[in-house]
Amino acid sequence: MKIFTTKIIAASAAILFIACGDAKAPSNSNTSSITITDQQVVHQINSTQMLEIVNGKTITILDVRTPEEYNEGHIPGAVLANVNDPSFEETINGMEKDNSVVVYCRSGNRSGKAADLMEQARFTNIMDYDGGWSAWSQGGYPIEK
Repeated sequence: MKIFTTKIIAASAAILFIACGDAKAPSNSNTSSITITDQQVVHQINSTQMLEIVNGKTITILDVRTPEEYNEGHIPGAVLANVNDPSFEETINGMEKDNSVVVYCRSGNRSGKAADLMEQARFTNIMDYDGGWSAWSQGGYPIEK
C-alpha cells in the first residue's frame, strides 16, 4: 500500500509539473507575452492576460454574447459574433484561422461552445477568457459601450 501511495504522489507531482511548467507571467509591454508552447488549441486566460491583450491590440477579441448584451457594454476592441446566431459559423469561416483569437461571453458557457466550433473549423490558437464579462466588469477594467 505504501508503494502504491508513493507512486500516486509521484505521478501527481509529475502531472502538475508538466501542466504548470510552460506558464509565462504576463508583462506590461505592448507585445503579448502569452506564449503557447504545447499542442493544445484552446487555452484559458485570466483577467491580467486579457488586459494585456486589450492594451496590446494584437489579437482578435470575439464577444460571443447577444447584440443586446454587447450594446450594454463590452471589452474594448471586441467584435460581436453571437455564438447562438445561425451565421456564427459563416462569420468564423471568414476569419484567418492561423491568427490568435480570444473568445468571451458572460461567464464561460457560450465561449466554450464558440471555442469548440472554432477548433472544429481548424483555428490554431484560441484563448477562452475564464470568467468572461462578469470577471471583466466586476474587476474594474475598461469598458466600451
